[in-house]
Amino acid sequence: MNMHEMRMHLEPFSRIRTGSQIIESRLNDEKRQRIKVGDQLTFLLRPDFIEKEEVEVTELLHVPSFRELFALRPLQEFGVDDLEKKVEEMREYYFADEEAKYGVVGIKFKKI
Repeated sequence: MNMHEMRMHLEPFSRIRTGSQIIESRLNDEKRQRIKVGDQLTFLLRPDFIEKEEVEVTELLHVPSFRELFALRPLQEFGVDDLEKKVEEMREYYFADEEAKYGVVGIKFKKI
């Protein structure tokens, strides 16, 4: 088992804290490719990284695009109820060319 850290903005961090989000969506870049089922993640709240939530990875969903990822599971598992809004949210963090290069990963987790 390995431990990983991910920095988060308030809105997704709050969804994880309250349990309304159980899948985190990220670009499947080199950093995320190291994550395996059973690993532990620490989500750190920006900007000071003092508040944290610790989870265990239970499943990894690898697909080419965010749109495909959000179609795999109920949107509520991603903490949202609007597909287009969630895709737009991901565009705030990742460019389409990065998505095409790396693909994406849905990291399903349970709080520990």
